This record gives sequence, structure tokens and C-alpha cells, in this order.
Amino acid sequence: MKEVIERGHETLGDLLLSLDGVHEVGPTFLGDDLSETSWSFSKLVQEAKGRAATLLASGLRHGDTVALLLTDPLDFVPTFYACVLAGLVPVPMALPTSARAVDGYVARCRQILRVAECNTLIVSDQIRPLLGALQDANVKRIFSAGELRGCSTDQRIDWGSPVPESPCFLQFTSGSTADPKGTVVTHANILANIKSIMVDGLQADGRKDVGFCWLPLFHDMGLVGFVIAPLLLRVPTVFLPTGAFVRRPALWMTLMSKYRGTISFGPNFAFGLAARRAGDVSQLDLSCVRALGCGAEPINKRTLDDFISAYREAGLRPEVVMPAYGMAEATLAMSFDRLDRRFQSVRVDRDAFERERLANRAPDTAARAVEFVSCGRPFPGHELRIAEDGETLADGHVGEIHFRGPSRTPGYVGRAAEGAWLATGDLGFILDDELFVCGRRKELIIVRGRKVHPHDVEWEVAQFDGVRAGGVVAFSVADGGQEQVVILVETKARDGDVPVDLIRGHLMDTLQLPAP
Repeated sequence: MKEVIERGHETLGDLLLSLDGVHEVGPTFLGDDLSETSWSFSKLVQEAKGRAATLLASGLRHGDTVALLLTDPLDFVPTFYACVLAGLVPVPMALPTSARAVDGYVARCRQILRVAECNTLIVSDQIRPLLGALQDANVKRIFSAGELRGCSTDQRIDWGSPVPESPCFLQFTSGSTADPKGTVVTHANILANIKSIMVDGLQADGRKDVGFCWLPLFHDMGLVGFVIAPLLLRVPTVFLPTGAFVRRPALWMTLMSKYRGTISFGPNFAFGLAARRAGDVSQLDLSCVRALGCGAEPINKRTLDDFISAYREAGLRPEVVMPAYGMAEATLAMSFDRLDRRFQSVRVDRDAFERERLANRAPDTAARAVEFVSCGRPFPGHELRIAEDGETLADGHVGEIHFRGPSRTPGYVGRAAEGAWLATGDLGFILDDELFVCGRRKELIIVRGRKVHPHDVEWEVAQFDGVRAGGVVAFSVADGGQEQVVILVETKARDGDVPVDLIRGHLMDTLQLPAP
């Protein structure tokens, strides 16, 4: 693999074209019915070339933005690469969650298209009828995915000649409380980050590893982590539609066993779902698994412990579960935990943490403690620090996480980044050179001088019978000049039979938190 790494690609398009003629198996696409379509890396390049030629023939020009609203990985992956080869800038977009939510979805799409200055869409055949309202939103072209399938070209095409610092794609934030922001991810950012992921973090080997991805590909974890990163070392990857995992979470480990998957990632909630729905695992063989990354949201030690216990009988080794930290503004990954040990956590004194913002280690027997999971160390050539008001804090002090290095993106559409450090908006601390993430600064609940993280409350409530997994939200509201905690709970039972008084008492016992 050393010769593959050292070939020296300046853009993602260079990397893709280097795979033309490589006939080893590349992506395998599973349908909702688990039917499979396998392509060689060379086949992927040819599919991308054909679609790129069709896009350019339509009048699109280098640098134009193209929105991708594609439900099927078999459509998304070659179409994304077609845009890259054509010198276009793809804009992966989230998909509507239901037909009833189309009005709000269309309004959000309009915002993104306006910010991205995008007038061309490529959409899945099945959702195109839902998006007719976008036709009057300065959209000039809407391609159905079916129009691009199987396109070929024998003519010489100008694939464009982007420089490393030019945009590769735009990654949009959720935009749930404000206008969506489009992170500009350059070719240089991509190549730096996928090397960090595949070489420094995972120590991957295309001759031995197999990736498995059920994540949505419009999100950076799925896109950078599994559509792009595996190309660097020619790691074959199996793609499962996200909806199939949501309906049957046990498929994740079942298919890892079937396809001998070695590398996969997911957020904390997915580990919880997979553990609760594991069922009989005696017929699975997970001894092949080498790295299961957990990131994208606060990481609960109890959730990871439950996951390991649920699949231990299938040969899952505890050390393969690997907490990680990252965000779109850093391309994707900023730090990975080590793969040669079980993930680490630390218990800190709750009072010092909430009142003084100090992470003082607490003894195992301490009742008033809060536990955090290590997300490891930054990659070579990258740095993390904890800061407040621009000043670096000493180890054990809680503050905002800052990041810098070649994976840091240059800013948002229309707004360049400021300063050398990326201020993440996340709170954390460093102990023994390892990063512990506490939560989002803007989401803190401040009650009687104590700063409580919402997920701390949500995790405690989620343990009770009758509470739907992932169905707890905690926040605060101003009431008579004081902050009051509000907890919304989604129940499993129709009659909403949840032990409210027990929950109140539990929150007082564990967090000293009065709840209405």
C-alpha cells in the first residue's frame, strides 16, 4: 500500500482517475431488499466519466454548483464523482423524511439553493414528483437519476483542472435555527483528511480491509468517510441504504458478519439501537471487525458498553469500538482513539465540573461524578487545544475546543474563516494529551449557577421503561427571571404511562436537578 499513498494526487479527481484500469472490487451497493451490485474501481471511474460527459453536454461549466438529492447509494456515488470529474461543485442535500414534510423541506431546499447559487438539481426518480415546487426557484435544470445511468463516452472530455485550493464540494449544516451554512471543502482539505483517516487513524490496508456504510451520504461522515476515503488505499466498501438500517438496526452487524466488514462508523444512537435490537447473535462472526468508530454526537459510555456486551458472543472484541471527534468545518475527522486498547473514560467531580469548569478526577466510589469518553489525540500535522477568549487553557480546564491543520476548511460560502484556529463551538477538556468532549456551548442549561449539558439529563431519563429510545429532549426556559428545566419525553405506550415521579426523584439524586 505504500506505493499507493506516495503517488501524490493534487485533487480528488486525480485520485479517482488513478483507479481507471484497477479491476479489484470497489463499491458494492445493496438494495432495500439486500440485492447486491458490485463494481470494480475501474467500473466506478467509467460510470463517473459517462455521467460527467452528459452533464457537461447539457451546458454546465466548470465551477457550477449542482445539488444532489439522491436516495440510493448506487446513484449517489457515481454521480458525485461525475461532478468532481466535470469540474463541477456538488452540493449533497438531505432528503425529505416523509411526504407530509415536503412543504418545509422545499422551503429549506430553496434556502440552500440560494446560498449555493445553484440552479441545477440531480434527483432520485421516486422523489422528483415531490419537488415540482422547486422548478420556480431559479432552477434551470432537473436531472432524474435514471437519465444519467449507463451513460458512456468515447470522446475526449475536458475534465477540468481545479487546483488543490479550489472547492471540491459544499457541505451544508442543518440550518434548523438559522439560514443553512455551506462549508467549502477544498481538494487539499479532502486529501489531507482522508490520509489522516485511512493511514494515521485506521492504518487501513486495501488488501485486508472492507468498509461497511449505512450512513446517509449527504452527511460528511458517510460522504468523506466511506464514499471518498476508501479510494486512497483501494479499500472495497459495502453500502446499505440508510432506511434499511433505520427499519432493522440489527442489519448493521449482521451484514458486517456476512461481508467480513472490518471498518464501519456510526453515531452514539446507532450503537444503542443495534444493541437493543441485536437478538440472537450466536450465528454471527464479528471476529473480522477491526474498527467501529463512534462520533457525530455526544458519546455515552454506557451505550458503548451495552453494545460490546450485546455482540461479545459473536466474537466482537471490545478494543474495536473507537470513539472519534470531528465536524464538517474540519472536513470530517479531527481525532481518533487508539485501536490497541479498549476505549478510555474518566470520571470527574460533578460539582467542580459544573460550577468551576474543572475536570478533577473523581474516585470510582464517588457518588457525585460525571463520566466522559476519550476521543483520542489529533492526527499528525493537526492540533487541538482548549481555549477561552483566545487564550489556551491548561489541562483539566473546560473550555471551547479549537482546531487547526490542513483539514481545516477555508470557511463558508460567502464568508471566509477568521484566524488560524477553528472555534468549534464544542466544549471539552484535555487530560494526558487526550480530548474529552462535553457538549455544545450554546446548548448548556444553566440552573442556579451550575452548567449542565442537555445530553447528561437525556441519558438519565432514557433509562426508564416506557421511554422511547432517542425520544428525550432537555432544555431550559426563562420563567420569572430564572432558568427552568424542561424535559420532553416520547413514550412507547399509547397512554403515555411513564413514571414521572420516579424520573424527578432520579434526576435529583444523580444530578441534583429540579425538574417540573
